[in-house]
Amino acid sequence: MNVILASSNQGKMAEFTRKLAPEIIIESREKIEVQETGESYFENALLKAKAYYETYNQPALSDDSGLNLEAFPYLLGLFSARYKPELNSYLDKCNHLLEHYKENKIENRAAYFSCVLCLYKGENEIFFFEGRSNGSISETLRGGNGFGYDPIFMPAHHPENKSFSEDLAWKEEYGHRAKAIKELKKFLSV
Repeated sequence: MNVILASSNQGKMAEFTRKLAPEIIIESREKIEVQETGESYFENALLKAKAYYETYNQPALSDDSGLNLEAFPYLLGLFSARYKPELNSYLDKCNHLLEHYKENKIENRAAYFSCVLCLYKGENEIFFFEGRSNGSISETLRGGNGFGYDPIFMPAHHPENKSFSEDLAWKEEYGHRAKAIKELKKFLSV
């Protein structure tokens, strides 16, 4: 089955292509600007997949993901990508978050990444797959790889207590997106 990825992120494109072949052949199309007005990861993933399906008249796969902070549930979550737009980079955003914890003397650093995939094959064929990575927020930046909030996220079950940014191979195998993709692959093999 050929599916359009509802994203222009080349890293995601490569990951989905690698992990879903040969069951799904990922295709890229011109990016569509979709307003993420949903109140959940599920709603935002649906908005994106439906927009690509309707534009290109072909099955579409989208994901919506974010970092959720137990101590500050209102800060990131659905708005992870839009947090502090005045800051120039995710590195700046990570540093700002670390400072926010420090200034507020917050000891509760529990956090988790969520990823919801939506496979939209038509109005009556809409499927969702979810993955979650539990962990905590580090006290300093850890590692220089990855993207987004990877340098401050410490996954709960990493055998060497490394951040996502310090061990991208582990993240790609056991992270939230990897878990959602595994659920999608299970569904496709039934």
